[in-house]
Amino acid sequence: MDTTQAKNDGAPEIPRLQRNEFIASQLHPGQILLVHVGDERVAVYNADGAYYATQDRCSHTGWPLSDGGELIGNQVTCPLHGWCYDVTTGAVIRGGKSLNLKTYRIVVEGEIGRVLPSDSIA
Repeated sequence: MDTTQAKNDGAPEIPRLQRNEFIASQLHPGQILLVHVGDERVAVYNADGAYYATQDRCSHTGWPLSDGGELIGNQVTCPLHGWCYDVTTGAVIRGGKSLNLKTYRIVVEGEIGRVLPSDSIA
């Protein structure tokens, strides 16, 4: 008996995700997820049911926001020095005002969320 076949019989098919994709229903409000767009690390946020994406690295020290960042509403706080950003715009709320985060566009089709390159139109 082929055990690979047996394991797949009756189980729901799990979509194979690209590096810039995520399953929307698995990212709950207040959670942050790391994906990759090309060579860039991107943090994806579920801010009260809406999805946003910014560069993953805090613009102050480069600490990954997906590693311990705290998301409350639409604001993410870096755990290292407390810099805070608006995930909807990338704007600094607390910290150096000229060091905004780069933002990305997200498209959700069915269960799959996809982060698009920042220069992408569709």
